[in-house]
Amino acid sequence: MKFIHLSDVHLGIVPDKNKSWSQDRYQEIYDTFKIVIESAIDQKIDLILIAGDLFHGQPLLKELKEINYLFEKIAPVQVVIIAGNHDYVKDNSFYNSFKWSKNVHFILNDQIECVEIPELNTNIYGMSYHSREIKFPIYDDVIPANRNRINILLGHGGDVNHIIVDENKFIENGFDYSAFGHIHKGYINRAKHFAYSGSLEPTDKNDYGEKGYIIGNIDFKSKKLDLDFVPCAQRQYVTLKINCNNSVTNHALVEKIVDKISEFGSNHIYKVVLTGARHESMEFEVENSLKDFNICEIIDETHIDYDYGKLLTQNDGTIVGQVIQKLQGIDDAAMFYAVNALLRTKR
Repeated sequence: MKFIHLSDVHLGIVPDKNKSWSQDRYQEIYDTFKIVIESAIDQKIDLILIAGDLFHGQPLLKELKEINYLFEKIAPVQVVIIAGNHDYVKDNSFYNSFKWSKNVHFILNDQIECVEIPELNTNIYGMSYHSREIKFPIYDDVIPANRNRINILLGHGGDVNHIIVDENKFIENGFDYSAFGHIHKGYINRAKHFAYSGSLEPTDKNDYGEKGYIIGNIDFKSKKLDLDFVPCAQRQYVTLKINCNNSVTNHALVEKIVDKISEFGSNHIYKVVLTGARHESMEFEVENSLKDFNICEIIDETHIDYDYGKLLTQNDGTIVGQVIQKLQGIDDAAMFYAVNALLRTKR
């Protein structure tokens, strides 16, 4: 039985609001999801597992209709979905009354239930969030009823506020695969038959690394499990560390940053971190010169490269001079912070 495991799509999210690329990201997230779903036929997929947070918030009726249309097109591929902490089932949620295509199984219950798919000899166990937080380990005691079938646990969680997860328990309880969502970074433990698929696309500036989904295969007789991670994101968030020195000017710094972006690709979104030293007369102001690039943040961690010999001569007999005499060569970091604070106060 061949399956796709994905999660944390967050349809409807607008990443990096008010940035020039934010609306493009909104569409790209939907497009990537559509590509993955439509690939199921060509990849000869039997089952798609969606482990929560398909939507970033409560889905509108029209949004459910659009997604259901995608699923209907890939029938007879079976689709099993649970709601996560972002798209949890509210009392007035459209999830409660929506009529899905026959090949779609949305687990609406807030308690563990089993979806049986006899044609795949497979049972899928799961539940949906009905609140933003669940603080007890609801999955720990779930035991499949029929060991003669392929048994899959479909879950969402992994921290103290969203169902603590003990990945060691599930294979011991009898599950052939545990497919989880909530953690956006993909993770596979083949020995425990456990995985987080991670998000399909990054959704904010702290969402680093490759994003994609898991494609797997379980043998009916031997229960042998094969898992592979498939990258599919159209962009990544990339941190660029730019080392400076006391001769770097704003123009030179812009050139350094542009060269680095060219190495990785201009389509990605960048956090730029400036490190090293800068001349005491220099203030880095490069945002306007880089406005044509996808830079979400510039963090200046540089320190002023003081000429302590010159400072000592200029401040002989003052507290600045005394600090330099006492700390130079003994604790350069403490000397820098003390001198820097004193000079700023003096200015």
